[in-house]
Amino acid sequence: MPLYSYVGPKDLLLLVDNDVERFAIYSHLDVLDWKSKTEQTLQKDKTITATYIIDTNDTLYIGDRHMEHVSCAIGDHIKAAGEITFEITTHQVSIIGATNQSTGYCPEKSCWNELRKALEKTSMRTVNGFTESFEFRICTHCKTINIIKESVFYCAVCDSKLSKHWNINNRINQSSY
Repeated sequence: MPLYSYVGPKDLLLLVDNDVERFAIYSHLDVLDWKSKTEQTLQKDKTITATYIIDTNDTLYIGDRHMEHVSCAIGDHIKAAGEITFEITTHQVSIIGATNQSTGYCPEKSCWNELRKALEKTSMRTVNGFTESFEFRICTHCKTINIIKESVFYCAVCDSKLSKHWNINNRINQSSY
């Protein structure tokens, strides 16, 4: 699997701080610890969504849903990024949703394999794949990062035609890392 470097807005790099409030997740207890220490509030359906990244050491980190992925990654390369939804009941913590939605890193759908491996280590009940996955393209005309919706390959900013193939030049070969 490739690593992905950050390609989002440069001003968000200013948010990167080694003291960021991110939590490594090795079991359901870490999710509960994150919820408690950051005073996260469950939705009515007993769910909570978080930002996540898988770092270069295969560790799953989560942070508040409004945290930028580049902050959660402390500016480093990642193997996967997106949002993850936990269902927290009296007796268990389950993963009921996961995406690859990160316009800062634009990970390909295949990054599910990295998230899956990290989730298997936690022994939490989980989904069998992304519940929603995204394709990203960069506009060669205006350089805007686009999320492809409904198979429409036109830039949301300048209406230029977008590539049908993934064209974001941020893949890093792990053997050269």
